[in-house]
Amino acid sequence: MTSSANPKTRSSGSSTKFLIFATDAGRCALPIERVSETLPLPRLTPLEESQASVLGAFDLRGDLMPLVSMDIFLQQSMPIAAIDDLVIIAETARQPIAIHARRLLGLQQPRRSQMPIVEGQNNNSPVFRRIDIGESPALLIDPSHLQLAQRTGDAPPQLPDQRLSAFESGLNDAQCHLLDIRARQCSILPCHTPPGHHDSYWQVRLQGHRLAFVADGYFGFGPISDLKPDINQSASTPSQVLGCYTRSSGQNIRLSDSRRLLDLPIDTCWQPNTALLTCVNGQLEAIAVDFVEALIRPMAEPLPLLDCNHGHWLIGTLDHDHRRLPLVDLQALLHSGCLAPDTNQ
Repeated sequence: MTSSANPKTRSSGSSTKFLIFATDAGRCALPIERVSETLPLPRLTPLEESQASVLGAFDLRGDLMPLVSMDIFLQQSMPIAAIDDLVIIAETARQPIAIHARRLLGLQQPRRSQMPIVEGQNNNSPVFRRIDIGESPALLIDPSHLQLAQRTGDAPPQLPDQRLSAFESGLNDAQCHLLDIRARQCSILPCHTPPGHHDSYWQVRLQGHRLAFVADGYFGFGPISDLKPDINQSASTPSQVLGCYTRSSGQNIRLSDSRRLLDLPIDTCWQPNTALLTCVNGQLEAIAVDFVEALIRPMAEPLPLLDCNHGHWLIGTLDHDHRRLPLVDLQALLHSGCLAPDTNQ
């Protein structure tokens, strides 16, 4: 597989982990060092002179981000947008691109390094190998091979605005409005969301526990590929600060240990995989977790807490997939001390 240089990655080889995600076409895999962040699907705008697999584009903090569909590439079938869809920002040598996903399935290592080349694919294709990983094989994507611009001589694809209309055809007006809000949040540094205005939640895995974090005012999440000491660390630095999480852009963000914030048992061998980002008082902050499993939008409202002995960051419980998840306000948590939630699964 062709790969671009990335100086801020963990060692490759047998220890390489892959982000596994679901599309309508099946399970796909991205090397985790290529993933910079993952966000809820925002509203798109048409992208002129683009390949048929490009659904549209959105503004990600001043950069135009094309969104590519693996369903169109693999099956020549148009996915229909859903409010719970995600976009995965993948790094390439040329520019970052976004890949459409239905849901995240986990961070995993392959049982065998490679499997035979996929029939009908070649090394100029973004998907050209299967890897034996998890419950079933996944199609391995090299984002550096994804073509965005329409090539000379190609048959004219569906017009960009027609393509986008087909993608959004399953959304109602209220859902389109929510995607518009997300698009505005993607374009700027978000502010703290007022209490009581939550519409979606991140389901997070943390040392055997599942919790839900308020996703409104999100700033996404990304893999922890490089952890540096906090140059501003001093005797007054809170004990939960692990160091600085470095984003693919080179920006350093203070990373806190979610186990200490939540008063969970401390395993000295723990190696967190994911940084969950938010904005507190205009400043980016991150906490370390094992994995963000999904973006969830439950049918029922969160249940209030009957026990008031917890911190103000624990704002209720959420029933999802036959589990009752503690519901955490991440921004409030970063202002709190070490208070224990109810981590009953």
